[in-house]
Amino acid sequence: MHRSHGTRKHRHRGAATAALVSAVALTFVACADLPASPGHDGPDPAAEDPALTGDESPLTAGESTTEQASGDEVTLEQALAITSRIVDAYQGHASAHGARFAVDAGVVDSTRLEIMADRTWLIHLGPDMLRPALTPDIVAFIACHEIGHALGGFPFKRTPAQQAQVEGLATGQYGTVSSAESQADYFATKECLPRLWSAERETNATFRETVTAYAKTHCDAAWDGVEEQNLCYRLGAVAEDFGRWARWGDSRPAPELSTPDTTEVTVTKDEYPSLQCRVDTAFQGALCGTKFRGTTIPGLIPPYEQVLTFSPEVEAAAAPDACTEGPGSRPRCWFAPNSTEFDCSGIPELGTCGVVDGQSAVVICAPDTGVQTFACVPGTTCQVDEDGWPDCVR
Repeated sequence: MHRSHGTRKHRHRGAATAALVSAVALTFVACADLPASPGHDGPDPAAEDPALTGDESPLTAGESTTEQASGDEVTLEQALAITSRIVDAYQGHASAHGARFAVDAGVVDSTRLEIMADRTWLIHLGPDMLRPALTPDIVAFIACHEIGHALGGFPFKRTPAQQAQVEGLATGQYGTVSSAESQADYFATKECLPRLWSAERETNATFRETVTAYAKTHCDAAWDGVEEQNLCYRLGAVAEDFGRWARWGDSRPAPELSTPDTTEVTVTKDEYPSLQCRVDTAFQGALCGTKFRGTTIPGLIPPYEQVLTFSPEVEAAAAPDACTEGPGSRPRCWFAPNSTEFDCSGIPELGTCGVVDGQSAVVICAPDTGVQTFACVPGTTCQVDEDGWPDCVR
């Protein structure tokens, strides 16, 4: 038997598993943020600086976070230079939590944020990002996404890594809990890129010449000023460019802003949604005029254990830092306001066997996704083995 499931949330089989892994690999560079081995306690968090908001531009006029790469492709060294400048702009924000950002390149294979016990928030840039169509603006989006895992706040991921982060907060470790994947996308275009690109007026203005009709209509409705509209056009462009970059090597059409994902989840998804949903989320961030009120991480409130649940108090604490309805709000393809956990009583922790449309199937349930069924391929039936694992066998 092929057994690929180890937790209640991850139990996919055979060819379905291979297809899912392939799709995820093409969706985005990995953002696993497993906590490192515990180190020394970090310093006490600094007092919040109310002057440091998402509206503040940390760059002087003329500086750019998107310096042009020589040749046709961005190198890892150039990606490191772009990311380092963006990280420098957020060091003050990190220090408010007794933490610091760091960046390396080429040390590990996959691009990701590592939230360390000593409150180092380390962005690893891996060679996996060097696929065709990578541009300086996409690099900036990726860097902001990783920063968003540390600072984006609610909703948070809910894996064993975040459980360790929550436990560490009580003893002065980690300094944050990793935000959900799409929340990191939302942070990138709502907070980080506007903060970095607002001073790049000449560059932003060039996007007025190439903006799509769909993006222009929505940006013009959201923003009155010409400079704000130009910035919105650029953010819309990087959202679509990211979708094309992430779709490289896949025969399916790349996502477009004009074809939003109409799926509506009933429980907020903390892992990757569809690539179209991610592009939609990035564009909605560009349309949201509600910025973070300071350096507080939205929704990261004690008792910290509640950030790993569907806590109304956590959601309410984070609400003033986001657009909660209308244009600029997080898409329903991954975000469900006022989420509550599914009742999985009656279904064993490891799953069970059932029949769907007359076909044998594996049945599982998780509090954040509800009941899921996986039909067995013809010629196999679902059986529960001696250890309690359901699987399709011949």
